Amino acid sequence: MSSLVTIISKFYDKSGQRVINLNVKSRYHGSIRENQQKTDKKGFFIFQASANRTIEILAKPPNAKEYTVFKMMNSSVNSSASHPVKVYLPKTIEEYRQENIKTPQRKTVKNFFKVVDRHGKVMSNFPIQSRPKGKKSFERSTDEEGLVEIESSPNRDIEVLVLTSGDTFILKKSVNSGSGSKQPILIQLDEPYDNFKSSSTITLLDRNDNKYIVEKTNVEILALEGKEKNIITTSNGKIQVRGHIGKWLKITVYKPDGTPLKSVNYLPKRINESSVKLHLDVDVTIGRTAKNEPNITKQIRENILITMNQMQKIE
Repeated sequence: MSSLVTIISKFYDKSGQRVINLNVKSRYHGSIRENQQKTDKKGFFIFQASANRTIEILAKPPNAKEYTVFKMMNSSVNSSASHPVKVYLPKTIEEYRQENIKTPQRKTVKNFFKVVDRHGKVMSNFPIQSRPKGKKSFERSTDEEGLVEIESSPNRDIEVLVLTSGDTFILKKSVNSGSGSKQPILIQLDEPYDNFKSSSTITLLDRNDNKYIVEKTNVEILALEGKEKNIITTSNGKIQVRGHIGKWLKITVYKPDGTPLKSVNYLPKRINESSVKLHLDVDVTIGRTAKNEPNITKQIRENILITMNQMQKIE
């Protein structure tokens, strides 16, 4: 069995300062067996090895992901506490600590877009769709100033689609999200504002989701921006409402005695909408009785008590 020799090594950084509490290893060249330690308070790494073997000394500086060989030598080299084998790191410990410490990158960034019509008119509450390139679209609307905020991953190619008077969305802008920007990116439509008139078929429902069907129901439609008012009458629980995309309408339904129900605001988002449901703050019971076909949607809740004598009379 070969005799063991003691090797005394000492670690220094680039500035010549001793490096304490450093993760270190020693191993024979070509071997997978390792001796793992930490340098002591003086920077020493002391270990034993067989004589006349090629030795590798490895270290893992702060923030490093793995060990690196910093010294290769013959194990029979003379060493002592006063004359240790010196192992130098190519950087200062401070440089190692700062290395790989990056400013945390935000998971998402925000970009702003402003939508105007062909003539530069701001398109308020106007529907758009956005998507990462080649991915699924998400719909949102501009605010009163025609602005919309789109949040995405940094440096991501994003696409913005806009509504047309043909009731379809078309690709209008492709940009890279970069690191985000508060300066709005302008999106100008190919059509004027007047092309975006809407016609909506609205079904009136009560608060319990029942259809509000009352003969000759008067409904007031008020355009909140222009104050234009229109009165229509319905008997089938549906109304046809005309307006502009992105312009609020105030809808007031009147009961047969002329009393108005609580008004409901409606915002058209398509040129033609046929499946809009508007809930009114009222309960309505739809009941009609045909021959041998009673149809009562209101549940009877009264308790009925029948005595034995009454039962005999019924029989």
